[in-house]
Amino acid sequence: MERDEALLKYQSEIAGCLEAGKQELTRQYILIKNDFERQLREHIIQICKKVKRPVTYFQISLLQCLIGQGIYRIMISVHDESYFLDSDMYVELFDVNDLFDGVQALKKKLYDAAGYYHGVIQLYSVDKLLVKMVMGFFKGICGELRHYFRDFDEWDGVRSLPESSRLVVKWGEHREHSETVFLINRQKKTQEQFISKNKENELKEWNFQYIYQGWDTTYLSGFLFRTKNFMFLNMRSCRLKDGVWEYCLIYGAAFRQTEFEHVVFSNCDLSQCDFRKTVLKNVRFIQCKLDGSDFTGAQMQEVDFTGSSMENVLFNREWISIAGLNANQLQQLRVEEEPYVFHNGGR
Repeated sequence: MERDEALLKYQSEIAGCLEAGKQELTRQYILIKNDFERQLREHIIQICKKVKRPVTYFQISLLQCLIGQGIYRIMISVHDESYFLDSDMYVELFDVNDLFDGVQALKKKLYDAAGYYHGVIQLYSVDKLLVKMVMGFFKGICGELRHYFRDFDEWDGVRSLPESSRLVVKWGEHREHSETVFLINRQKKTQEQFISKNKENELKEWNFQYIYQGWDTTYLSGFLFRTKNFMFLNMRSCRLKDGVWEYCLIYGAAFRQTEFEHVVFSNCDLSQCDFRKTVLKNVRFIQCKLDGSDFTGAQMQEVDFTGSSMENVLFNREWISIAGLNANQLQQLRVEEEPYVFHNGGR
């Protein structure tokens, strides 16, 4: 059997094993999630103590080069606006071997399976497949961590950093593919700039340049946005007045401390959005998807949620009675003081 043919056959045979290994890593992550997040925060605080100049990027990477040795080490690197061209970056390292406890046993299974090919499948090829699975898992948990990082600019240590116009947290692989898990942009921007940036933004085109836009402290008035991609939009401490959003993807947006007045969201996906400490005056959410969004600390006046899905939306108890929610929406809510409280008394 030729090597390429054998490798394809081997990959097909071990696909289920790799998938089971990834699922086991996910289970382990859930078990130690709190300790992992605490450890991560402690090391971010430590690196912040080293920073003496304005910085822009926090890059959090699992070092791929050590995985083959059974070492699972995270590197936090902090860079200025030039990112990886910064020759004077700050670095903090720490091991997370407990997160990857089961990988060595999986490696043995893969090696044993390769043995049936009598040397045609070389062990470095097996190692590459294992590393790919581990890195895929590590990059994949960034979705869980976006919620964890949503107040990153208010963390101890981060608040004391020399002020910069932007602050970005990237999660993934050093000098390779990484995803943004936090962004704040303190640069003053205008409505004209916002409209110009999104003129060609069409949801059906799915252009990544429109994801994770930063427009904090911007004022928008008299606007209409239709079928736009505003996924992970950052509009903290903004003022939005007399505007309409129709059929837009606004998943994971950060609107913390923004004031909305006479604003309509119609048929928009607003899942996992941060509406904490917002002011909502004459705001309508019509046939929207709000699942997993957080309205704690929000002030509401004449807010309409007609036809909107509100599974696990987090609300302050004081606003439930005046939000005009129907029976189904009330059962979907989470109340700030009590997780997953249902109004029939069950859980």
